[in-house]
Amino acid sequence: MKSFVLSSDCDHLLADQHLRLLRLFGEKGIFITTAVVGKLETENSFLGRHCNKSDTAGLDNKVLRKGLIEAQAMGHEIAFHGSSQCSNTRETFIRGIEEFKQIFGDYPFTYIEHGPNPLTHKGFQESDCKLELLSIKGADIDSPYFIKDIIQEVFSACWTQEFLLSVDEIPKEKTGWIVSKDNINFINRMRMLDFVRFQKLSKKLNNENESFIGYTHFGYKGYFGPKRRIILDMFRTFFPARFEYWNGKHLEKNISEIRFFLDNRGFQSKTVKEFVLSN
Repeated sequence: MKSFVLSSDCDHLLADQHLRLLRLFGEKGIFITTAVVGKLETENSFLGRHCNKSDTAGLDNKVLRKGLIEAQAMGHEIAFHGSSQCSNTRETFIRGIEEFKQIFGDYPFTYIEHGPNPLTHKGFQESDCKLELLSIKGADIDSPYFIKDIIQEVFSACWTQEFLLSVDEIPKEKTGWIVSKDNINFINRMRMLDFVRFQKLSKKLNNENESFIGYTHFGYKGYFGPKRRIILDMFRTFFPARFEYWNGKHLEKNISEIRFFLDNRGFQSKTVKEFVLSN
């Protein structure tokens, strides 16, 4: 069975916005893996300014917490996005996982790293990034930010920026979306910006084992890709990027087009958890 997975990170989504989106997708039978932080810290850093309580809600928000329990019952997956949007020590990371379990009744299946990665984001320094990233100090056993063993023991799926694919790297088989390394199941994701091209390629291939794991931010105002970003960002209100802008009529159009794709190409909507368990 062909699989379509749509995942989003919680950046710049307040509780009501977040829950409305999940409800609209759920009503159309499209189920999301949404990555959520435990809380929003007040910190004078890039991460503290990038997401804060004025524009983003975490699990410490009662409205979001209650709504996500209902969303999970509807069929959506709640992924772990860190204990907060800022750097988490090992102890803080563990505490966030335990609090997640108290809310949802079980440990999270999927862990999605948050924030920029100096290996993949030019111009960002280590101090701009979450120190528990596996590419920074998360794999350093001597660091207070060491969490690699926790990821190995607790999570069945993990995503880091190194596993963000370009449109030229689409796996031909379902198993190509999962990379097992160091006792961690890493998942590959592609930006929803590339979903337009994937649809065209899918029509030509007609492969019964093909899949797509999309990555977006429902709270962002659009993303055009690094090569076109500077010019198109100036006109983003006039030319919103398809599948990277989730507001107003564009939201309804995107959902309708995804539903049409699923119905006419033989794809089934799955969460990351469902996708991993089916392979």
